[in-house]
Amino acid sequence: MQASTLTPVGVVEGLRELGYTLNPVLERVVYDHKVGPHPMTRVTGTRFRGKGRPPQVLLDAAAEHRPYVAALVAALHPPPEVPWIPHALESYRACRECVIGDRPYRYTSATLAANLGALCGLEFVEEFERLEPMIKEVLSR
Repeated sequence: MQASTLTPVGVVEGLRELGYTLNPVLERVVYDHKVGPHPMTRVTGTRFRGKGRPPQVLLDAAAEHRPYVAALVAALHPPPEVPWIPHALESYRACRECVIGDRPYRYTSATLAANLGALCGLEFVEEFERLEPMIKEVLSR
């Protein structure tokens, strides 16, 4: 099997089946905003822990699909440093409205994909649309 034939979901599932623990790698960034510094946490990759080194084909595919794999791992194992993820996942799974500011809001799979994708470095609508079915798939298991 070649890395290019593995999907991001296949990478995550393959590593989990081999007994690896997956966790998001975080980076703290401070943006200079017109009202002052704005600290943000970004997910820059995925850490694999297990017995030995993962198979090279999985490492290559993880590198090829880095932001997608990172978003899936963040959905499966939300880092405590990013407190909105568990809240968003709970609202999505419960199919209920939450309140953001003073407005009711329903988390859809598209919204979840856009938020997790942006956290992991995706920027374009097409990338979020590609991520959405992956998010739905990994969260349905």
